[in-house]
Amino acid sequence: MKLNAAAIRHSLAEREAEEKFLEKLFQEQQKQLRQKKHISRSWVDLLMMAECAMLVLLIGIAWLIMWLWRG
Repeated sequence: MKLNAAAIRHSLAEREAEEKFLEKLFQEQQKQLRQKKHISRSWVDLLMMAECAMLVLLIGIAWLIMWLWRG
C-alpha cells in the first residue's frame, strides 16, 4: 500500500512539473503571438483603410455615372 502511495505522489509531482512547464511554454507562445499580432495589426489596418478607400471611390464613380446619365 505504501508503495502505491509513493508511486502516486511521484506521478502527481511529475504531472505538476509537466503542467508548470507547459504553462510557461504557453505563456511564451502567447507573448510571441501578441508581438506578431502587433506587427501584423498595422498591415491589417492599412489594408482595411485601402479597402474602404476603394469602396468609397467605387461608390463615387457609380454616383457620378448615374448623375451624368440622368443629367
